[in-house]
Parts: sequence; structure tokens; C-alpha cells
Amino acid sequence: MTDLRSRLAVAIGVLSLIAFQPGERPSHDPRFLSPAAPVNSFWASIRDGEHGRALECFVGVGRQPQNEQLVNLPPLQALDLEAITVTLAGTGHAVVRYQVHYRLRGGEAHAFASADEVMLVRGEWRISKPMSSERKDLPVEEKPRPKPHVEPGPDWS
Repeated sequence: MTDLRSRLAVAIGVLSLIAFQPGERPSHDPRFLSPAAPVNSFWASIRDGEHGRALECFVGVGRQPQNEQLVNLPPLQALDLEAITVTLAGTGHAVVRYQVHYRLRGGEAHAFASADEVMLVRGEWRISKPMSSERKDLPVEEKPRPKPHVEPGPDWS
């Protein structure tokens, strides 16, 4: 019976070491699951005017009031991220490069390239700092707008 007890004690000891071992626990918040996720979440929050949620994407920032306004942006018609690439830079660190394409209400289109350093904190990827050296404006191909066709009325002479 002691042999069974000792095996049981060893098994419980090993399981407790595995269960209570310190380390990164994976996040359940979809905004922070991958290195690119906090960058996508940040820009989606900016687009939607939820600047408090945008701040939560950074390292060391906890829950924020949802109605907090960081910057006054002109009204946007669209904002999309394109050409997202992730380069791992060691354990728990990465660089996310991307392009922001946005259109102002009224039709004027703009784009710029940027990059952010992200890091794994308590199982969640967060933006540690923007890389301002990577920021540059990009040319935007404007689609030609059709000119309206107007015919003169019957009273025109």
C-alpha cells in the first residue's frame, strides 16, 4: 500500500508543479492574441472613435474610460490596414509593419506606412512603442471620378 501512496504522492507533486508553474498564460481577449492583433485593435478603435479602447492596446495601460478622446480627427469614411508583416525579435518581442489607408469624408484618400514594437506581457501582446523612424507617407492612386453629364433644359438657348 505504501508503494501506491508514494506513486500517488509523486503524481500529485508533478501535476502541481505543472499547474502552478510560473509563466505566460495565454490571453482570452481577441484584441491581444497575436503580435498583429493589438495593432489592428488600436486602429479599429481609432476609426470607431473609441480612444479609451485604443489606449488599452499599449503596455502598462489598464482599462480606460470608453468615451475618452485622444485626438480630434477629421471625419473618416474608411480606414483599413494593409500589408501587415510581423518580424519576431526574440522571445516575446516582435515588430509589426503595416500600411494605413484612409479616406476622409468627401473622398480624399491618404496612406502611410508605419511600424510598432510589440511585446508579450502576461500572455497578451501589447504595443510597447511606435517606431517613428518607419513612418512615411505613401502615394495613393486616385480613381478618376466620373464627370456628371448635364444636358441643357428646353429653355436653354
